[in-house]
Amino acid sequence: MNWLKLSNDEILEIVNPIMDNFMDASTEIDHEKHVRDFSDNMKSIVTKDELEKKCKAYQETLGFFTKRELVGVIRKKSDVEIYLSNATNTGISFQVQPIGL
Repeated sequence: MNWLKLSNDEILEIVNPIMDNFMDASTEIDHEKHVRDFSDNMKSIVTKDELEKKCKAYQETLGFFTKRELVGVIRKKSDVEIYLSNATNTGISFQVQPIGL
């Protein structure tokens, strides 16, 4: 698939279900669900223990994810980066690292 030729809406049709699963799994602290769409390399980095520590830490300070908005899609020479802004139930918004495709 050539991500560079897709419209923003087409990209979001693919990315949103992945991000929904990812954010739900973070809220539930469900490692298997959280890494479902990860590469094998990423799965080896995000361990069950590390995920639990990080999720508990952000939930204590930021709360739980409530909504996500597209900030922008950047098309580079050979890939696409998607920038999303997340809000939590505490009213805190923060920028997610880009998703490289």
